[in-house]
Amino acid sequence: MQNKVYQVDLSQASDITDVTYNDTYPEYASAEELADISFMEKEELLDLREYGWTAEKAEGICMADGNTIAVINDNDFGIITVAEDPTNEDCDITDYVYDAETGTYSLDGTEASPQISIGENTEPAQIWLFQTASE
Repeated sequence: MQNKVYQVDLSQASDITDVTYNDTYPEYASAEELADISFMEKEELLDLREYGWTAEKAEGICMADGNTIAVINDNDFGIITVAEDPTNEDCDITDYVYDAETGTYSLDGTEASPQISIGENTEPAQIWLFQTASE
C-alpha cells in the first residue's frame, strides 16, 4: 500500500479542456496526435507511510496555511463489509461478482452463496499535519 503526496506544477502544461481528436477525447488519440501536448511536472512531497501512516486511504488533503499540509483518512464511517463463505476461507467481498438481474453471487464463474454483513472498522478517523519548508 502506498500513500504519497505530490506537488504538481501546471504552469507549463497544456490546457486540454476543449481538445479533441477526430471528435473524441485525448485519451483515445494516438501518441503522434498528442505530441504537441505538454504535461504537468510532479514531484513527490511526502510518503505518508514513512511517517507512520497506517490507514488504507488518505482521502482529504488541503493546505492549512502556506507551510502546513493537512491530511485526513477515510474510515468509511466506522463500518466495513464482511463476507463469510464456508467454501472460500479468508474471503473478501471483492472476490465475488454480483448479478443484479438474478440476485446471485459468483466466485470464479461459479455460483456462490456468501453471507454479507456489516462489521466495525476499527481504524480511527485521523487528521495529520505536516510542515513543509518555507519558500
